[in-house]
Amino acid sequence: MTPIDPMDCWRLLTAIYTVRPDLSMPLPPPPVYAYPGFPPPQQTSQNNETVLAGIAHLSIFFAPLITPLIIWLVTANTMPYASRQGKQAFVFHVVVTAVELVAVFVLFIGFFLTMAATISSSTSNPAASSGGFFFFPFLIWLLILPISIISIVLGIYAAIQTFQGKPYHYPLLGWL
Repeated sequence: MTPIDPMDCWRLLTAIYTVRPDLSMPLPPPPVYAYPGFPPPQQTSQNNETVLAGIAHLSIFFAPLITPLIIWLVTANTMPYASRQGKQAFVFHVVVTAVELVAVFVLFIGFFLTMAATISSSTSNPAASSGGFFFFPFLIWLLILPISIISIVLGIYAAIQTFQGKPYHYPLLGWL
């Protein structure tokens, strides 16, 4: 059986070299999974820091703006990993919400302009009226649904990564 985590490999080699010193050779330093300047989180499932970081990303399902903000601000001085992941989740949720609101706003403006044009053309020529403005609600769903699905998938993937103690950053946000 092969260990999956590089830390497990390092511990296994240390144990082997303790029992058989004749096989010993200098070991490389253990891998560090952390942001520059921050200590690495512990790789245990009971670690509150990784749980809070995962909750910040899973908040896409409940209070997506307030939960990561609270986690980011409350853990800023005590848990750097959870704080950084809370900040990543908060900024991502703000960007997704802003994109969805802009899309809805633009489509509603188009809806009302098309409706006004249809009404004005139907008063001058009733035979020329078209119901083209009824198409806009479908456009709203065609834009919002993929954005929502992508944000949910990215939030779940980020939560999985952070529950494992790995640093995660959303695409296009960089190392915020």
